[in-house]
Amino acid sequence: MLNNLNTKKAAMWLAIVAIGSLALSAALFFNFGSSDLFGSPWLSINGKFTKDIDEKKNLEIADLKNLHLGSSSTDINIIGTDEQIIRAHLHGSISSSKEDYFPTLAVEKNGDSGRISVEWPRILILGFSNSNLKLDIYLPRTYTEKLNIESSSASLNFEEITVASFKATTTSGDLFGKNVSAGEIVLKSSSGNFELSLNSTGSISLESTSGDFILDSVKGQTVTRRTSSGLTRIAEMESGDFTFNSTSGNLKIGSLNTAVSNLETSSGDIEVNGVSMEKVVVKTTSGDITWEGLASKYTQTVTSSGKTVLSGSPGNLNHKSISGDIEIDFNTLINNVKIETSSGSSKLKIPSGAEFGIDYSASSGRIKLNGFEVTVNGPIEENVFNGYVGGNTMKIEILATSGDAEISKK
Repeated sequence: MLNNLNTKKAAMWLAIVAIGSLALSAALFFNFGSSDLFGSPWLSINGKFTKDIDEKKNLEIADLKNLHLGSSSTDINIIGTDEQIIRAHLHGSISSSKEDYFPTLAVEKNGDSGRISVEWPRILILGFSNSNLKLDIYLPRTYTEKLNIESSSASLNFEEITVASFKATTTSGDLFGKNVSAGEIVLKSSSGNFELSLNSTGSISLESTSGDFILDSVKGQTVTRRTSSGLTRIAEMESGDFTFNSTSGNLKIGSLNTAVSNLETSSGDIEVNGVSMEKVVVKTTSGDITWEGLASKYTQTVTSSGKTVLSGSPGNLNHKSISGDIEIDFNTLINNVKIETSSGSSKLKIPSGAEFGIDYSASSGRIKLNGFEVTVNGPIEENVFNGYVGGNTMKIEILATSGDAEISKK
């Protein structure tokens, strides 16, 4: 009896789902008429109502201190001009499943603030729209005040922009530009990619969820980059302070010149080439650390299972890891080195002529010294070694649980 009731209930729910599916299909069919929902070679959604849009409006720049640009599903192109007025041009064609669902160009000025935006009807429709709309903004190069851009499902394109403050926020939209020069730069993205160069006399803030930042050049007093999984690739960077925080996004910098660098990631890899004169702090969970040409007064690296490879002059070096290996190729050895690891190996290459003390202690590891004349302090044991090369001015201390160590002359 119970099985029969369950069977009847299941059949009833299946019937409800089937009827609902048929009703939705019919609604979509009548909403779109005979238009094709799926085009070739890509998915194309066309409504039975089509409209060509060609709207032009102007905005005076006299006394304008704040300019806001807003767009949804419409790409923005910013073109620099030698004119003394901002011109906006919304153009293209759009097809919609609803007769009155078409956007308009809005331009308004309130005091020293101006806004240019693409406005859509505030109605809820069952259907779709498809368009190739573009919003062209002809921006006078003499406008050098604040510029704020917000876009959704739309790309932003420009060449050169020089303003007091530049802020751009995108949702699922890309940003392609040649260069932005501003006192303050703020870029935020959900999943869009950003490709440009940045030059700031103040701060630069870069945030994204999964969007990539591909930057040719970055110059600023302070640079902050935060991301969940997006790639950060910078060809060249100059800054006072550089902060990087990521969950799984990788960081790659071709040439770095900073005073202080604080880099942290969970599983993303960090690859850097360059100088951080005062301080370097790099922390990862399982991501690898590779830093070439390092020059700093103080360097700290912390990792759980990622591999660490350093070359250059790290200054006073402090490294901690659980199971990650570390390799260091010193150009100069002018400060103390301390390495603490559970099971990772330690390999150090030291310039000839360097003078340093050695203090090694491990539970099951061994130390190997290649090419140095070493003076031994105390008895020689397999897992414990204390001695020095030349003088005892600098100290290399390696503390391991089961990790081997190798120190070689270059």
